[in-house]
Amino acid sequence: MNKTERINIRVTTRDKKSLESHALKNNMKLSEYILDCCKKKKTVPINPSDNIRKAVELQEALNYIKEKYGDDDYLRKVVDRLWKL
Repeated sequence: MNKTERINIRVTTRDKKSLESHALKNNMKLSEYILDCCKKKKTVPINPSDNIRKAVELQEALNYIKEKYGDDDYLRKVVDRLWKL
């Protein structure tokens, strides 16, 4: 089948390197690997440090909300539950 369409996405350098690494391990071109993942609904393992960075960013956002709107039990419970993930 002749491929004529193009899809552009933006990713971090780290994500691109991770995808390239997984494609290489599977002896595939990057675009083949990404398309294969989408068709199989397979996800790429996330680097644990990415999860930590995202958790810290989320905590900073929640701290901002607490400072701006005040602390309450619901927000505290949500923060506690998120940190347990």
